[in-house]
Amino acid sequence: MHEREIGFVFEISQADLLGKIGQFTTLQNRKIRTPNLFPVVDPRRQEISPVEMYREFKVEGIITSAYLSKKRGIIEEAIESGGIHGWLEFPGVIMMDSGAYQLMAYGDVDIGEEETVQIQESLGPDIGVPLDVPILPTTKKEEVATRVETTIERICRLSSFTNREDMIWTLPIQGGRYVDLMQSYLDRVKSKDCFAFYRFYALGSVVPVMISYDYETLVSMMETARMNIPNTYPLHLFGAGHPMMFALATAMGYDTFDSAAYILMAKDGRYLTTKGTYTIKELEDFPCYCKQCVSLTPKEVRRLTKTEQTEFLAKHNLYVSMGEINTIRQAIREGRLWDLVRDRARAHPKLFDGVQKLIYSTHIMKELKHGTPTTKTSSLNVFDREDVYRPELSIDYLALTKKEKQRAKVIILGNNASTYHLVQAYIKKTKIEEDLYVFHPIMGLVPLELADMYPVNQIVFTKTVAKDAWSLRLFEALDFLRSYDTILIEKGGESEWGELVVQKLKKNLGSLIASDEGGRTS
Repeated sequence: MHEREIGFVFEISQADLLGKIGQFTTLQNRKIRTPNLFPVVDPRRQEISPVEMYREFKVEGIITSAYLSKKRGIIEEAIESGGIHGWLEFPGVIMMDSGAYQLMAYGDVDIGEEETVQIQESLGPDIGVPLDVPILPTTKKEEVATRVETTIERICRLSSFTNREDMIWTLPIQGGRYVDLMQSYLDRVKSKDCFAFYRFYALGSVVPVMISYDYETLVSMMETARMNIPNTYPLHLFGAGHPMMFALATAMGYDTFDSAAYILMAKDGRYLTTKGTYTIKELEDFPCYCKQCVSLTPKEVRRLTKTEQTEFLAKHNLYVSMGEINTIRQAIREGRLWDLVRDRARAHPKLFDGVQKLIYSTHIMKELKHGTPTTKTSSLNVFDREDVYRPELSIDYLALTKKEKQRAKVIILGNNASTYHLVQAYIKKTKIEEDLYVFHPIMGLVPLELADMYPVNQIVFTKTVAKDAWSLRLFEALDFLRSYDTILIEKGGESEWGELVVQKLKKNLGSLIASDEGGRTS
């Protein structure tokens, strides 16, 4: 648990990778679980009312806009209703954006940095956002540097014209695709006194990146922000959009997201799933069984008026988005968040590229390892090459191994061999004259006494990945084995890759290999 100020507490109960099941309590004593989604709500025009979101969709937090509150003319009415919670009739957590999104979308908005704070404080959301200067992917680096400088000036001025003590203020993280500028921005902000004023953090300028499906750039941006904000501080992703990427963002340490995709795509006749997007025109059957999808067929939906069709699709899209949040929480509880990220990555080749970018990023993968439980009750499923890099499997057993004897025996694990039976077979032996190792196609060379422990004893792998992975692990084992005078080889089961391992050991270790190769143990 990390507590920065009395009244604001972020409690973490479970974690997997950098994803966290937790709860934070706002200064107005409202609670929200993590991970979670804040659907974007227009302060006056809604296809799904906030109260329906709360009761029917179990939405715990929403985000609205100070700029739209001004543009829609609701400020005075909302104040008379007791503030934004009373106006929207929403009892959960409300976050209010400054108008920066509209600034990014339209290039200019009729709202200033002090005015947006005055609007937010008059309406009293739980979480407020200063007017930062967003960045487009097409913005030149020199202009990005200027915008970053302006944002720093604004966030450091904010405390001088805020009055309410019951609002949490968000530190926007800017720099866009120029992660070196984002790094510089964060370094400078963290060194300033104003950093302590903020208790919530959010990565901005990601919407255009996601619209273009540039998930590699998105992963770089998300990594830079997360690595500079302690994982015990709540981190938000502005404009997360499509539910197929929520698991990736959660795995990288993002606790909350906001999205208008549920309504924007509905207005465009699009139907969201965690595996991609359909248009209502192309569907003959709904691949979903939510309340909306069991009530009408696609053909019947196409006969609705435009307004009715938009409402139908918006509700389905919100069901899918909130359902994915529940799926992510359950995956964290089961220690299967990696599996979910891997599965969702197949929704789109560009998303897969983003996950690949994550896998080969040494810095954040180390952090993912630190955030992963040291034991899990479920099996570790290894389907393909990407799974070989999952954090649970990154243990360097050879670095932990102390050579005891001059002779080593390497037992080549078969496709269906049990590490439990191998260990039990050798426990019964009264005299062991060699240092004993199991060669596991996924984990490589493992001391026999550790082979029946997590994670080795819980790995379930496909024959296909074993054929691909063993060569990566064998290369790591060869130098270690060269320190022995004699090496014996024993086959612990049949496999195509096992025969190849034997051949490679003999070829690379030559005279160290004993001539009397052992037989099977099982």
